[in-house]
Amino acid sequence: MKKKRIVYFELLTIVATFCVVWLHCNSIVHQFSDTTAWKQSLVVEVIAYWAVPVFFMMSGATLMNYRDKYDTKSFFIKRIQKTVIPFIVWSILILIAYTYSGRFTFETFSFRAVIDALLFSKMMSIYWFFLPLFSVYLCIPVLSLLAKNRKILWYIFGMSAVLNSLLPGLFELMGETWNSGLMFPMGVGNVIMAILGYLLATTELSRKQRTLIYIVGICAAAFRYIHTYVFSIKEGQLNKTTWGYTSVATICLATAVFVFFKYTNWEFITRHEKVRKAVAYLATCGFGVYLVHVVVIHWLRDNTAVDVSGIMWRTVGAVGIFAVSVAIVSILRKIPIIKHVIP
Repeated sequence: MKKKRIVYFELLTIVATFCVVWLHCNSIVHQFSDTTAWKQSLVVEVIAYWAVPVFFMMSGATLMNYRDKYDTKSFFIKRIQKTVIPFIVWSILILIAYTYSGRFTFETFSFRAVIDALLFSKMMSIYWFFLPLFSVYLCIPVLSLLAKNRKILWYIFGMSAVLNSLLPGLFELMGETWNSGLMFPMGVGNVIMAILGYLLATTELSRKQRTLIYIVGICAAAFRYIHTYVFSIKEGQLNKTTWGYTSVATICLATAVFVFFKYTNWEFITRHEKVRKAVAYLATCGFGVYLVHVVVIHWLRDNTAVDVSGIMWRTVGAVGIFAVSVAIVSILRKIPIIKHVIP
């Protein structure tokens, strides 16, 4: 069971990392147009959208029981070494490089402006992910005390899902505003995904339960596509009512994907040592790929005549960028000092 669990975590990390790259090669979805290219890009957006919440789910699934292995001081030291320091170093390096190249400019240069750029990831917008991740890390020591009390965790998740995701989404669909005073504070933001990840990783589901989860996940994805398509066409602009990493549609799809990876038989991977090692290595590259892949995308956009709206860019291009990013990470890991900021 332990071996199987490690494999599906590794595969989830690899596929989720690729889907993040795919999403970032699919940026035309954010500029609505009644064209075939935009309709295709919406398919990619819906299919790959689960990747970001699954990373938060993985954090909960792998860290909630950290007390079984080490103390809280060690927990924070490990998190600082593996994520906080790389985030700070890469943010500073990219800020310097992009400011020098002219890709990023300050309205008024000052120490406060630099801190503001770093804190809000203005020079590299996708780094927004790290601040919510750090917030989840700060909650883990408290949530870990409830790891053995699953009823309480299910209660927190249930209340959060209803009051923070389901009802606000329903009210927005009806054109009404949900009173945020009724939100469940213990599961605000991505904490709900961390709790869900731990619960799914440590709960055995029957075939009927899994089938229901798959059906709901597929229906949620289909609903998100249809709603976005229909109302964007109707309004003449992109409608994001069903978007959001903690929306009900996203939670349902992310749950379905997580459960699918958990219960799929990955014996063909564990049976072949070379394949097993390759999967294990690619999984360790996930964080590094996240850090560098947009730099690759920006370089290609700035220095080549690539058509970012073309289907080749959004398919073959995504695969190529993922592969190049893995190669860059592998090279950087061999360089003294730099290897310490590429987990």
